[in-house]
Amino acid sequence: QLYTAIRELSEIDRAVILLYLEEKSYQEIAQIMGTNPNNIGVRIKRIKERLKKKLDGKVN
Repeated sequence: QLYTAIRELSEIDRAVILLYLEEKSYQEIAQIMGTNPNNIGVRIKRIKERLKKKLDGKVN
């Protein structure tokens, strides 16, 4: 279910969350994505919130 929800994300969000799931640091993800670690932190928080909303509807 998680990977189905991840597939529904935008290409950039999908790349960020998959790198996060591979246990890359915010710094490493930022370097790969060409941005800064703070931006990655905020983006991951927002992605997690969206995934949680999608999964809550499917799990319950």
